Amino acid sequence: MQIDAKSVHSGVAAHIRGVWPGRTVVRTRMNSIDYQEDAPQIANEPIEVLEIAPEKPDGAWVYASWGAWQTPTQGQPLSEFLLVSLDSSMRHVETVYDVITLHADGGGPIRLYETLNLGRPWQPGSACEHLLVAPPYIIDEGLGEFEISGVAISLSWLIPITASEVEFAYHHGGFQLGEEIAQAEVNVFEAGRPAVR
Repeated sequence: MQIDAKSVHSGVAAHIRGVWPGRTVVRTRMNSIDYQEDAPQIANEPIEVLEIAPEKPDGAWVYASWGAWQTPTQGQPLSEFLLVSLDSSMRHVETVYDVITLHADGGGPIRLYETLNLGRPWQPGSACEHLLVAPPYIIDEGLGEFEISGVAISLSWLIPITASEVEFAYHHGGFQLGEEIAQAEVNVFEAGRPAVR
């Protein structure tokens, strides 16, 4: 099937903006921050991060990849990634770019319930130096998977996790870790949250 990359690309942005309607969105392109010279060489369309402001001053910021869908996923829906934080920071833009790079160049596409090592705290002072790739439970059911011009795309939520939680996921699986986090009712958006395992 021939993909109309431009229409899919604009459709992805429209879908993401539609999940958070009416919010201010700032676009950052990878090469505009000089963050990685070895940016993924996958794209016909630009790879960017959309920083979506909260509705209220004490709400959460959303950082959504835009362009990761261009990485082949070996029969799985194409992917975009979401990171959510209580603060606005270029660090979060860089984290999403790290994930896009791993997804494109890291030895195969990133899958649901994988854990990723950031090699640094996701926020200053946080014990969370890893991410769990999970379904986007933070948005309404049915919005996490969508189709544009016959192309299936899914949104994945990047949940910051600790080294002990990674160890738990290694033994019990990422899905089970996600269940443990949900049952513990911790605020995963907070930098200083306690480990659930």
